[in-house]
Amino acid sequence: MELSRALTLLNGVFRHRGYAAAQAVCFCFLFEYDILADERAGGLTRVWVNPATRSLPRMASWLEETDLVDEAPPFAPGGEVDVPWNLAIPAAIATLRTELPEFLESLTRRRDRDLHRLREYYLDIDREIRRKLTRSRPSDDVRRRELQRLEATARSYQARLLDVADRYRVRVRLAPLAVLACRVPTCQMTVRLHRRNAAADAIFSWNPIDGRVETRGCDGCHAPVDAASLCDDRVHYLCGRCLAPCAQCGKPYCRACHTRCPRRHDA
Repeated sequence: MELSRALTLLNGVFRHRGYAAAQAVCFCFLFEYDILADERAGGLTRVWVNPATRSLPRMASWLEETDLVDEAPPFAPGGEVDVPWNLAIPAAIATLRTELPEFLESLTRRRDRDLHRLREYYLDIDREIRRKLTRSRPSDDVRRRELQRLEATARSYQARLLDVADRYRVRVRLAPLAVLACRVPTCQMTVRLHRRNAAADAIFSWNPIDGRVETRGCDGCHAPVDAASLCDDRVHYLCGRCLAPCAQCGKPYCRACHTRCPRRHDA
């Protein structure tokens, strides 16, 4: 039942194949962030990653002092550790989207306001030039100059649009401050994912801290996925952006299978 609530497939089905108790080594990443746009925001954010199942545990209370237990560290002293940065950074960015809605909504309102004012300003200029062209019968030289003004107005409008887009573009800078590792007793569930005639196995983890199945990361961009799609070839577990249509041919393709659209595009 918990797996059915946590696993949503948009274009496929899944079958539960079994479960087993396991000891997972989870990582807690503490980031300092700066969000740069027309205004600036900053602070700290924390994400947890379970690399064994490519998932994101919810263990906010684990860092409380009363929850800590003295025991042997998950890794031998001096040993090399493969820290899953590829999962942590997309997870931190997704977390910031949920932690800073007011900042992003305010940014969107100001951007839309500036776009509206810009559009009205250039529309007034455009209408005035067109009225001048239709009000009388100008000479060829006057008509040519006004048409050039019309084209210059359109070019200026496009350039100003790019300026507004650049001013309100959100840039995120993440600086890692600390990485913690801990062992967590979990229940790992093996799931068979089916897409048309293809199938693949995936492992999901049940988290004892909150009693829920952990959100799994996209096989393409590693961002957390609430509702996933499956690719036709290798049944990758994908977010909407990693199975989006190609900008040229309009056909969706898997970004985990291909770095560019596999179809041939005629010039």
